Amino acid sequence: MGRYAEALNYYHTGISIAVAKRDFLDAYNGMAYIFFKINLPDSSIYYSKKTINQIQTGFNSETGTSSPYKV
Repeated sequence: MGRYAEALNYYHTGISIAVAKRDFLDAYNGMAYIFFKINLPDSSIYYSKKTINQIQTGFNSETGTSSPYKV
């Protein structure tokens, strides 16, 4: 098994200091993937939904910023 616990700790730290919405997307998506890899599907789904929610609130993937328009 990889160093998943350490990676999750870094993602949590990243979320606490994130500035751009893209940082949140990267952290939430990364956490979803780790939880999937360590067979914790409920946590994986939770963070996947957080990623989707951020996108649906108007994230612009090209600029890494929020947009007033919904996807």
